[in-house]
Amino acid sequence: MIKVKNLSIEKPDLQIKDLEIDDHTVIIGPSGAGKTTFLRCIAGLEKYAGEIYINGELKTQVGSERGVSMAWQDGRLLPNFNVRANIEMGGQPDLIEHMCNLFKVHNLLDKMPHELSGGEAQRINIIRAICSPAKVVLLDEPMQGIDPIIVRKTLKQLLHELKKYDKIALLVTHELYQVYGLFDNAIVIKNGEMVAYDGLRSLYDNPLSPWMANFFGAYTVLNKEDLKSFEHHSNEDPCMVRPEWFKIKIPPFKKPLEFNATVTGVHWDGPSTKVSLVLDGTNKPLAVELYADYEIKKGDRVYVNFKKSSRPDWVLNR
Repeated sequence: MIKVKNLSIEKPDLQIKDLEIDDHTVIIGPSGAGKTTFLRCIAGLEKYAGEIYINGELKTQVGSERGVSMAWQDGRLLPNFNVRANIEMGGQPDLIEHMCNLFKVHNLLDKMPHELSGGEAQRINIIRAICSPAKVVLLDEPMQGIDPIIVRKTLKQLLHELKKYDKIALLVTHELYQVYGLFDNAIVIKNGEMVAYDGLRSLYDNPLSPWMANFFGAYTVLNKEDLKSFEHHSNEDPCMVRPEWFKIKIPPFKKPLEFNATVTGVHWDGPSTKVSLVLDGTNKPLAVELYADYEIKKGDRVYVNFKKSSRPDWVLNR
């Protein structure tokens, strides 16, 4: 539905050479990278060089009809109209009723924007964007102010409903945990340049650079000497292992195992427990994330191995 060719802006800097988007996609990257600028270009709110096609039509004029709708991170509801009027302005009646039921906002429809909480205003902001006739919905961190407990549920419902109406969403977010498992595709923007466009799971498992690996979370690179400490992993190829890819075993063992690491720290983090280890032989520090209830403490001797690893090019070429 969206095709980009040789898009460029000098200030703020943004360069995207070639891109085609035809399904829900999350746009991620550090603050100031150009994510919101990219959405503004698609929406026709930013001057740019290059070509943007939306639903097969070349869009060349800033401010022209684009066939997109946008939900901003700061709400931007019209202050002189009540919630009902804000939603109904240009919206599809059947979709409006359905979305109001889905997001349970009927009690808010007669209120004015200044009477809403931040989270309520954001929900109305999102509903207004998805109820427009536009086939492309641009979401610029729209979940700010919404209770984190319901964010993932809201996003999941939103994406499902958009699919039913043949619409796609482009979402900018800094909160990666909100989109894991919900978006198949991801665009990564860094310093005004698109550095990756691929499956979100693929980018997590096989990041294209050390920076990208770190952006998605902690990781450890195990070299040839480190691998000798692991059972059945004495090959010469270095590999990358994320904390949740490790597994720890503590006595009593179901089969004969030899300790190969020492616990140097344990930190409970809600749904997981973060364990710091030092590997025997090379003294390599390991970060391990456990999702089971382990009786483990600093100084314990343990057996550690990994159930999954990856070998991106930058790891092999270290």
